[in-house]
Amino acid sequence: MTNISFEHEIWNNFSQIDVSNKIDKKMNMSYLSWSNAWHILMQYYPESTFKFLEMAVYPDNTVEVICEVTVKKGERESTRQMWLPVMDHKNNAIENPNSRKLSDSKMRCLVKCIALFGLGLYIYSGEDLPEKEENKELVSNENLEKINNYIRDFNCMGSVEAFIKKRDKRFVSVNTIKNIHAIELIDAIRKKFDLNQ
Repeated sequence: MTNISFEHEIWNNFSQIDVSNKIDKKMNMSYLSWSNAWHILMQYYPESTFKFLEMAVYPDNTVEVICEVTVKKGERESTRQMWLPVMDHKNNAIENPNSRKLSDSKMRCLVKCIALFGLGLYIYSGEDLPEKEENKELVSNENLEKINNYIRDFNCMGSVEAFIKKRDKRFVSVNTIKNIHAIELIDAIRKKFDLNQ
């Protein structure tokens, strides 16, 4: 059996958990409540702890809270820190926050810190579900060839490549896109440029 680091174990456990049925929405923002995040953490690592470090107060009287989470299992432990400004309902930092605003921000910061271990991290990238293993595969040779052929054969003044870049902000090069995105891309190119094959 291969020995993996404790951090790797935690990431493997948490990054695959689908928390979509526990996500709440507020002002068009998705979030995982602190109680749900802590409940899941305790199911896996009940010896874990958290604490809040000294807050940072800035010259404009806005405040930043800082949370530290230690995930623990027997003698093994891993600690991460995260920070979060105290914000209003529009996500703007507020001056001289009251105790309620501080308390709410601390608990949001706790969830954000737990996300660094992999639990619900995809929520912060605007996704609704964690990426499944089969969706992580890079573009297949067959789909890579199709896209490259489209770029070569139908690329009127770079129009296909420009279309790909405009449509898919993840695009760096054809070789590095994920296969699931390549399939969507091939379909979009066919429709956009009226290609039958």
